[in-house]
Order: sequence, then C-alpha cells, then structure tokens
Amino acid sequence: MAKCPICGEKLGLLAKVKVSDGDICPVCASICASHATLPIATIQGYWETNKARWGSFTPTQTLKSLASETITIDDTHRYFIFGDVKKLKVEPVVFSFDEVDSYEMETVGGKTVTKKKGGITRAVVGGVVAGPVGALVGSGTAKAETKTVGGVKMTKVHFTTYAGKVQRMSSTYPIGFTDFLDRCIADASSEPATTAVASAADEILKYKELLDKGIITAEEFSAKKAQLLGL
Repeated sequence: MAKCPICGEKLGLLAKVKVSDGDICPVCASICASHATLPIATIQGYWETNKARWGSFTPTQTLKSLASETITIDDTHRYFIFGDVKKLKVEPVVFSFDEVDSYEMETVGGKTVTKKKGGITRAVVGGVVAGPVGALVGSGTAKAETKTVGGVKMTKVHFTTYAGKVQRMSSTYPIGFTDFLDRCIADASSEPATTAVASAADEILKYKELLDKGIITAEEFSAKKAQLLGL
C-alpha cells in the first residue's frame, strides 16, 4: 500500500489527498488550503516550519468545556493549537496569535420559519373601524417574525499563515475561545503590521531548496532554520 511521502502514513483509497505531483494524507494536507496546486516538497517545507514551532511549544493554559474541543495555548511564544497535547497522536498545526484574521458564527442546516403575529386582532379592530376594507388592511399589516429552527451553530476561524489562507470550523469550540480570538485580533490591529513570520518562512523554504539540491548540508540547513526562527 502506498504511503504519504511526508509523514509515512498509509494512504487508503479514500484516505488520501491529491496535490500537484502526487498524493499525501489528509493530515499533511491540512496545513494549507491550496494543497491541490502545490508540490509535495513545498508542503513538506511548511511542515518543517511547523515542526520547529511544535518543538518550542510550551503549554501555559487550556480552554475546554464539557463535550468541546480543547484549545491549548502557549502564551510565551504566542502559539496555540486545536487539541489537548496529552491526547494528540499526530503533530498538530501550530498557529500564531498574529495569524488570526477573523471569525464568524453561522447556523448550518435547519430551516427558516416566518410567523405573523396579531393578524386576527388587527383584522377585527380594522373591521369595526372601517368595515371590510379596514379588516383587509388590518390583517395585511400583521407583524412578521422570522427565525431559524434547528441546524447546528458553527464557528469558522480564518487565518493567514506562512502556508497561505487556512480555515478551521467547528461546533464544539470551548467557552472563552471567541474571547481569546478577540484578543488576538485586537493585539494585531493595535501594532504595526509585520511580515517577520512570513519572511522567515520564505527564507526557510529557500534554504530547504538548497538542501534538496545538495548545495548546503543538513547541519547548515538546521542551523539557519534555528537562526531564522529565533530558537
């Protein structure tokens, strides 16, 4: 059976994702939204950057509620992940506070119901005052209320990372998560925009290409990556 060229996991008939030059597993594809147009080497480079973040990740707090997805936060390095570090079986995507663009809440599924209130009362009053015409006008001016019945409330979070645009959506985020996102967005908007993270990632990818071509050694690449990430 074929294996993912990035992580080595087996690729099943349905458990694989198409990229520009082959197939990878869904977990490895989750690091970027544009994986279908990218080669394996580029996506692997993204995971190299993520691996450096994960290696320095130090949990300082967790957000969790009953039957919800846990959010683990590293306030020291300003990173966070979706999941509980004690229960993870694979390396998670590590997001930076500064990479949070926005979030939105929406109801998926369900149906829209419109209900009119006061139609009978208004028709009776209108009929007494102005006869049949008044009754018709009165019933036609009844107050309408529209609401959504059923469905699942989802929170969709948008990121811009070194790997491009990324989106995460769930109905089981814990209490306090949107407050945390608000803080990330507020911090980003109160400081001058910076491209330091993106620039470091771009440089790492350049050195990864040099490594793949045999121009530099693995030791030189590791040292330069650590320097760029400030490790």
